[in-house]
Amino acid sequence: MKLHKLNLVNIAVIALLILPSQINAAPLQFTFDMRVDSVNTGTVVINDIFAGEFFIDDSNFSGIGIEDFSPTSPPSTGELLSFDVDILSSSFSSGDDFGFPSFPRVIFENGSVTQMEFESTTLDPQLTIFLTASGIEFAYAQGPFGAEIQQFSGFVENVSAVPVPAAVWLFGSGLMGVIGVARRRKI
Repeated sequence: MKLHKLNLVNIAVIALLILPSQINAAPLQFTFDMRVDSVNTGTVVINDIFAGEFFIDDSNFSGIGIEDFSPTSPPSTGELLSFDVDILSSSFSSGDDFGFPSFPRVIFENGSVTQMEFESTTLDPQLTIFLTASGIEFAYAQGPFGAEIQQFSGFVENVSAVPVPAAVWLFGSGLMGVIGVARRRKI
């Protein structure tokens, strides 16, 4: 009986030491839409929507004041773990930014995204996301400069956090129930 209690105590101490560091480093996922509002050339039409997402390390995310996230934390508030956008047949990620590892950047003010900065290293296709007086905008071009086959722009909209799936919470509570039942059977 004493050996059983000792094992439970050891497991509890190890869990208390390991779990908080794992919990604090949880990635927080955000999704966003890029709605086309201007087409110069190509098959894309106004109001077409392209999707993007990014993950931040939430250990430094408080939702209070101005918080700046980039792939390399200092002088940022926290780390931008990934940044991904798919447009037509092109995919862009954090490493594709011209200023990587200092860019891309996502800036929050009181928990809301107020700025995004991304500029792809490739000239064909080219994606740029930037802040203007009108909001967060994007521009996309595919094809040689001056002879683009796709060229359009628009606004970034609907930036929202993706909630942790209910399955995670159900699994955790189920696991605690199984541990509780197993403990009662042994006593």
